[in-house]
Amino acid sequence: STQSTWGFFFCHNTKKTPPKMNTEETGRKRGRSVDEDPAPSAHPDPTEMEVDNVGDEVEIEDNHDFEFFDPVPDDFSCVKKLLEFYIGRNEFNSSEMSDLICAQASVGTVVKIDGSPETYAFITAVNVQQYRHLSCVQQVRRFCLEAASEPQKAAVIDLFDNPTVQTGLLFHERFLNLPLQIGPPLFQALFRDVEWALTNEEDPVCRAGFAFQRYVMIAPMYRELGEHTASGKRGRSANGLEPYFVRWEDEVVSRFCDFKFLVQLPRSQGNVKSLFECQVNQLGMVMAFPASQFPNILATLETVLANSS
Repeated sequence: STQSTWGFFFCHNTKKTPPKMNTEETGRKRGRSVDEDPAPSAHPDPTEMEVDNVGDEVEIEDNHDFEFFDPVPDDFSCVKKLLEFYIGRNEFNSSEMSDLICAQASVGTVVKIDGSPETYAFITAVNVQQYRHLSCVQQVRRFCLEAASEPQKAAVIDLFDNPTVQTGLLFHERFLNLPLQIGPPLFQALFRDVEWALTNEEDPVCRAGFAFQRYVMIAPMYRELGEHTASGKRGRSANGLEPYFVRWEDEVVSRFCDFKFLVQLPRSQGNVKSLFECQVNQLGMVMAFPASQFPNILATLETVLANSS
């Protein structure tokens, strides 16, 4: 096997021989497992891109082996939990999307720890033109369209409705107290999955559906709204502070987007909860980038992570 360094991680590459192995028989992701040294005990300041933990968490001890797998139907409950508050509990059919993600083994990766059946992170992309008939895809389209300004609406419609452009709706979800180094290997896994599927997917319709020309995603963000006064009471600025990405890797992706806009996420969704002594405003950024930028995104993720060590 070969080995590549990702900060505190090293990744074992164990290539599968096409055609792709049956994941129900092997369970193992073509690619690699990720071994972890003890993770940093605290995250750097958000102004340095690595934000504090401000979302759903799971208790994780040091010295764990993070393993990458193809999604299978048994991952449904964990994937649904990570998607539950994607654009609001009542605005998104997370069950339908979870079914689709878990059924799409050719493109998609779930992360598990030490042989546990639980999924702690996943990344995938689904073709919005191919699955436009599903309510979950229509709900994402409607959410983006309603949040867009008038000049932006035409671009949103083109992303979701243009039959000549294959758009991948990218989902990248994880518990936020996972080590920061988990982000780049996840994006690399998606890139490699798409490359693999374009050559080895047996179903010609599915294979054509993975020829993504563009990707669109909704990245969670937050804005601190309160500040402590000298008396210790909470104050609130009129316009809030500068918004931050919840996941540092999404900020890197945003640099390569040719289309993006900020959206307000429903307050009731609760997927971003403050661990600060102030309230936060839950936001998201709809952003799209050409598939040709994926190699540049991967290189920049690795560079940013190396420079932050």
